[in-house]
Amino acid sequence: MSLSRQEQAATLAGLVDVDDAGRVLWHYLGAASGAPEPGGFFKALTEAVVRADQLNRRKLAASFPGLVAAVQLADAFVDGFDHLRLVLASGRRGPRL
Repeated sequence: MSLSRQEQAATLAGLVDVDDAGRVLWHYLGAASGAPEPGGFFKALTEAVVRADQLNRRKLAASFPGLVAAVQLADAFVDGFDHLRLVLASGRRGPRL
């Protein structure tokens, strides 16, 4: 049985932390996103994920699962920005290596 679109979005949102949500919101909405401006590396990395085809997104997801999930939410779901704003507001932090 496959997941509904709502369940798919919730699953992706569960992979995203506040930093990834902020980076992707900034990418698409700039300062109006309410997120802090990311540094140059993360701006470039986010742009790379946005531009990547599905094969390369899967490769990037191996190292940056939250960022790729955040981009997928923004790209593929009508309410993707809403999910990202909820993560941003929650302050949820991902694991630190």
